[in-house]
Amino acid sequence: MNAQTRTIRALTARDALRQVRVEMGEDAVILSNRRVGDHVEIVAAAPAALAQLEQGGKNDEKENVSQLVKEIRRLQSDLQGKLVSMATPTVHATKKGKIQRSMVRMGFSSALTEQILDQMPEQAGLSWVTQVLERNLRSLRGDEVIVGGGGVFALVGPT
Repeated sequence: MNAQTRTIRALTARDALRQVRVEMGEDAVILSNRRVGDHVEIVAAAPAALAQLEQGGKNDEKENVSQLVKEIRRLQSDLQGKLVSMATPTVHATKKGKIQRSMVRMGFSSALTEQILDQMPEQAGLSWVTQVLERNLRSLRGDEVIVGGGGVFALVGPT
C-alpha cells in the first residue's frame, strides 16, 4: 500500500474506525474491512489518493474507448462490405455456385471443387470444368477393358 492508503487493525470495528478518523481525517474512504482472527482489519484511503487514482484512470479510459471505437468502425466497414457482396452476387459467383453444387452432388470433394473453381475464368462454364477433369483424372476410354489385364479390383458404391 502507498503512503495515502493505510491498513488499520483493532479489536473492534468501532475502534478501527475511530483510529482511521484520527490518523487519516473525517474524509477518509474505507476500501475494505474484514475480520482477521480476533481482530478487525480496515483498509482506508485519503481523499487525495482517490483523486490521483481517478485522474490516472480517466486518461487510460479515454484511450481505451478511442481504440474500441476505431475497432468497432473497422468491423462495421468489413461487415458492410461482406453484406454488399452477399446481397448482390455477380453472374460469375452465381454460375460458380451452381457448378459447385453439381460437382459435390456428383461426388467430388469440396476441396477439389474449390481448387478447380478458383482457377475457372469468369467467362468459362461447366464445359471448362469438364475439360479440366478429363485432362486431370485418369479414366477408361470407350473400348478399354479394365479386367483384361487381370489383377485385384475394388468396387466402390452400390454394386
